[in-house]
Amino acid sequence: MPWHRSKVEKMKDKVISIELIEPNVTKLTINRIANDLNNHANYILINSQVILDIWEDATRLLKIFQKNNPDKVLLLHGLSLKEVNDIVPEMLEANIIGSGRVSEIANLIKTTNSYRKYYEKSS
Repeated sequence: MPWHRSKVEKMKDKVISIELIEPNVTKLTINRIANDLNNHANYILINSQVILDIWEDATRLLKIFQKNNPDKVLLLHGLSLKEVNDIVPEMLEANIIGSGRVSEIANLIKTTNSYRKYYEKSS
């Protein structure tokens, strides 16, 4: 998480410095960043869900292979099937959860930016 926090804070610094130059450019930039974040988060979410489904199918096949070939050692990236079966679903679930959090942040950014537009019009 610290890596993401530092990236977000760097982005905030850039946005603040742009805002000092041209407020209207900042509003457009903020919306574009939020939309881009949302697009990438959705891409990661959908891909992770599909890969998780594929992994479940692959696991069934690998277990059948291992059962029919007990004399052969099956390693994936140097790990046993049991180890990989514990790790991969957790990694994909983390991607799904993380992409949801990124989408929430992007929506918060858009909402905050919309609120700023409304507030500036009413002032």
